[in-house]
Amino acid sequence: MVEAAPSRHKTEAKIKSRLNFLDRLYQDCISGKYRQDHDDAELPLINIGRIKQISIEDGRHRICVAKVADLTSIPVKINAVHSELRDTLLHKSLEGVQSKSSS
Repeated sequence: MVEAAPSRHKTEAKIKSRLNFLDRLYQDCISGKYRQDHDDAELPLINIGRIKQISIEDGRHRICVAKVADLTSIPVKINAVHSELRDTLLHKSLEGVQSKSSS
């Protein structure tokens, strides 16, 4: 017999509540409401690595539901950007500002 992974939702009521939350989230995604009516505290939290790889810090379920709803983009909150990538992006941004001011 395979033992189930531990869950923080230990009662039937908590499981039903969580499933209802995911159902509402899915309905919000397919109706377009999720992209418009979001609270920053509820956005998925991501990190961006040196070679622009994205890792999810928090909000995996929201991202999975958005994928199931065939959304091509959703708002996220950036938690961290690798220092080398940050410096590269800042340098490129400053180059753009300098080239506009010399025109």
